[in-house]
Amino acid sequence: MQIRRPQIIRSPPSNRGQIQISLSMKIKAHVHENSFIHIGAGRTLVMVPKELDNIVKKERVTIDDLRRISRQMRSDVEPTFKVNDKPIIPGSSLKGAIRSRVEYLFKSSPHDVPACFRVQSRQPITSRIKRRFWRHFLIWGEDVVSEVRQGCDPKRGDVCVVCDLFGAPGLLSKVFFGNALPINDVKLEVLTVRFGRGRLVKVEAIPPRSEFKFKMVVNGASLEQLGLLFLGMRVNEGKPILIGKFKYREVETNKGVFRFGRLILKIEKINAASFSRNAIEKEGMNFENVQKFVEKCVVIAKNKFKGYMRNIDETRELF
Repeated sequence: MQIRRPQIIRSPPSNRGQIQISLSMKIKAHVHENSFIHIGAGRTLVMVPKELDNIVKKERVTIDDLRRISRQMRSDVEPTFKVNDKPIIPGSSLKGAIRSRVEYLFKSSPHDVPACFRVQSRQPITSRIKRRFWRHFLIWGEDVVSEVRQGCDPKRGDVCVVCDLFGAPGLLSKVFFGNALPINDVKLEVLTVRFGRGRLVKVEAIPPRSEFKFKMVVNGASLEQLGLLFLGMRVNEGKPILIGKFKYREVETNKGVFRFGRLILKIEKINAASFSRNAIEKEGMNFENVQKFVEKCVVIAKNKFKGYMRNIDETRELF
């Protein structure tokens, strides 16, 4: 069966040198009350046996020495991301989660689709892949993983609306995310997680109700692009986005069964230069009531992309 390839709607990238709207937003993030978050630091702590000190002092190390030590060495805890020994949620992780959600919200008409689905894997979608990632398919369907997957190349002169907003190789992003820093003292918990086919993994996890704050800067986005950004953040709904490891699972741990990766975002304040305020006021809008501004931008985005957007609550689909 031939996979249908709808045409990706592309246009020339908007001029990064002509900025009409430039905004800085203060955002509060908190972990859902029934969720942990683990964002891996890309390394695993390893327990090194004390006997290793004696072996390295030997003039001659035998293969039996190495085998004995390797059997005693074991990985211990997968750490979460930290800066200055404090847990953070990296801005790159926030941007990736939000961009992915924006792309997944798009669906195609019989002929075209507004997103290129750059974040999706290029590997063929086999029955084995479908079994392994069944949760992803259950939520988003096969549309977003099989029908397009043709990343934009700005050198060709045209990009989709998502790449124009979040950037692509050779094209500067219009959105910049700071790292989310803890508001209070966040005490990490070490959980033993039953993962895969009964495999036990120890992870550091950010506990429920932990609070963070970060700044987001938007330069040159149109009102419909701001609406897409707010839809990706779910700030119009007050519902959690999914981020980090185990996010599609209800996980059995040594402290009970928990969901992972639920993070709720709220824009507390929008700062803007006078030229940005003037541009917004010309559209009959203002920043005095942040939530109303968010909702108006979302309406503009939904009207602009009417017929192309899904209405999905991914945090409810699996449970």
